[in-house]
Amino acid sequence: MRNFKRVMIVTVMVSVTGAFAGEPVKVSGRYLQKPIPFDVPAMRGVQNVPMFFMAGEFTIRGTGIVDGVRGTVSGMGDVFNDRMVVQGVTKHEKDGDVYVNRWGGHCINAKVGDKTQTICSGDYVTLPGATGQFANMVASGTWKGVVTPEGNFDAEFDGTYVK
Repeated sequence: MRNFKRVMIVTVMVSVTGAFAGEPVKVSGRYLQKPIPFDVPAMRGVQNVPMFFMAGEFTIRGTGIVDGVRGTVSGMGDVFNDRMVVQGVTKHEKDGDVYVNRWGGHCINAKVGDKTQTICSGDYVTLPGATGQFANMVASGTWKGVVTPEGNFDAEFDGTYVK
């Protein structure tokens, strides 16, 4: 536990210090995440476990530095009745440069008109290690979206980055 506290303090100090390097810039965007095939070896043959795994790809239509960024998502969710807790990582690429976001959130199955729709929202933060035009970027924000009848995830996000 003592080492965990040290790691957390160092992480917060690095993030806060990096935030003063430049002026905050607002970003926003929208994307349609399409599922991609994948395998989870640890779950082969396991049934009736209240969790799921996901993988997908998308291209952002947005503002500033994030416009045209391609994303590849890996995540998982725990299911509790009609509520889900989701988390994962997304690798973002543009012109060969890369950054990675850690994200988390909640989803609910809600009645919309005569149909049930899965509605999700959460937040994200950029992890250290970005390259090229994204190097030294510190970013965070919120996201929300819905699962479409075709099984895609129609999402939008807002956030701030500092470089």
